[in-house]
Amino acid sequence: RPVICFVQYEFQEWSGEIHAVLRRKKIYFLQVL
Repeated sequence: RPVICFVQYEFQEWSGEIHAVLRRKKIYFLQVL
């Protein structure tokens, strides 16, 4: 799980659009976990 968060953070720093997408993904993962 920490790896997923780290990867999401890297992608968030890479692109603003992907940042928005992964932002929702992150919330989804947090709800699931």
